Amino acid sequence: MRNALELPDFGTASQDRGALELVRRRGALADVQAGRFTEALRKCRNEWASLPGNYAKQGQRSVEQIAQWYSNAGGTFA
Repeated sequence: MRNALELPDFGTASQDRGALELVRRRGALADVQAGRFTEALRKCRNEWASLPGNYAKQGQRSVEQIAQWYSNAGGTFA
């Protein structure tokens, strides 16, 4: 992905661009943009092990905890 997105490094901006691409690949970008938080989590859960419902069942966070982080970062909900 680094080459495809022409990411210059592993800095914050590059990580954000990479994460956005992973969300897009999971078909959840429109959900994020529309504030459909729970639907976006469901679609992305197998990308990140910490999301609830991930098959890995390791260190998962609750929907409520992730929603709080999302809200604190300026995210909105539908």
